[in-house]
Amino acid sequence: MKLFVRKNVKYILVMLALVIISVTVHLNLNIFNERFAMQLRMFPLFQKAHPILEANRSETKFTVLLWTPWYGSTKLATSGYFRPNECANEYVVISNKSLLHQADAVIFQYVDLRSMGLTDLPTTRNQSVPWILALQESPINLGTLKSNVVDGLFDFTWSMRSDSEIHPEFVEMFEKYEEPDRKWIYGSNFSYQFISNKTKIAAWVVSAGCSTSPSKRDALAAELATHGVPIDIYGRCGPLNCAQGESCFERLGQKYLFYMAFENSLCVDYITEKPSHGWFHNMVPVIYALGKKETFAPPNSYIDALEFETVEKLAAYLKFLDENPKEYFKYFEWRSVYNLTSSVHSSYHCQIFRKIKKVTETLRGTNSSLHYGRRNKYGKLSQWFFSFYNSALKMQCQNCLKPSEVNVTHLNQNKLNVFNRSSRCI
Repeated sequence: MKLFVRKNVKYILVMLALVIISVTVHLNLNIFNERFAMQLRMFPLFQKAHPILEANRSETKFTVLLWTPWYGSTKLATSGYFRPNECANEYVVISNKSLLHQADAVIFQYVDLRSMGLTDLPTTRNQSVPWILALQESPINLGTLKSNVVDGLFDFTWSMRSDSEIHPEFVEMFEKYEEPDRKWIYGSNFSYQFISNKTKIAAWVVSAGCSTSPSKRDALAAELATHGVPIDIYGRCGPLNCAQGESCFERLGQKYLFYMAFENSLCVDYITEKPSHGWFHNMVPVIYALGKKETFAPPNSYIDALEFETVEKLAAYLKFLDENPKEYFKYFEWRSVYNLTSSVHSSYHCQIFRKIKKVTETLRGTNSSLHYGRRNKYGKLSQWFFSFYNSALKMQCQNCLKPSEVNVTHLNQNKLNVFNRSSRCI
């Protein structure tokens, strides 16, 4: 009897430990990356392994080794997540660390590297193989980097910042039509039908940082509502439910005019995939973010909330577009030029990994040192990540607004605080 009890106690303890681990992973995903959790729901991650396995990879293909997990997942490299069909034959992504000697580039996801104590690094290094640090989170959410470990260690960075070697650029993500698709010009039968189906103003899907995000985006949504622009909020942060994955945005795009692409942080160039939910699903994204939107966004495809002096003026403009279909549809005329048949997931990852291959091969083919980044820009990586060079002030300045600095009623003041205040610079 005692033996039976001991065995059952051990079983219960093991099961309890597994539950704790599962909850911990889930919380980490919510804290660090609401985007990634949503992206996983849109991608059939574990349904079928990619047909080109590590053991059978082509020796002639550019090979990228994913050294760390990716937000806790260890199966992404062989799932096809990073290798959509559109570019699956152009490169190989592996995760087997014993194949380090075969890699052309090595990627480290900082969130996972930090969770392992920043100690799980290769013990040998090929000087012709760049190490790339992936920094997908905003500086204000990610917290401090350990300078004694990361400074001078990496050759490239992959982030949202326009001065990262690896960053999204719409001109490389979207292909152009040979001839304009004229249905996207106002006056076509399609344009009239398109607008007549739009019966609601604004939608927003959000499931993390509901009332705690540093950008105070929930407060902005509330301010817009007080000025006559009600926002239907879907997900864990709102009262409305939406199907998981792309079908959610497809359904929203049928009836809503605008998609609220509100970032959780106001940091220079921190613009995630949120606007693409509007672009790919027939809504105009209202972007609440700092930085060079023209780098990431097609021309005249979005509304920049921070360009408006006050939230009242932003609300008035959205209501104006609601009442003037011709003016509203101008935000879709870019679709007559750019082809969106590929998903945002495919467009993004193909562009990113092509860029990794390009910058690696370019540096290898020149006389300049491969490790320019490691010796110079990333010699003080922490300083680079938490600041930006303000060319107008000719100073190094803080690149994120603290919650106490964010102004949700006078929107343009946020840009002025970042780009015009020398008191935030060193």
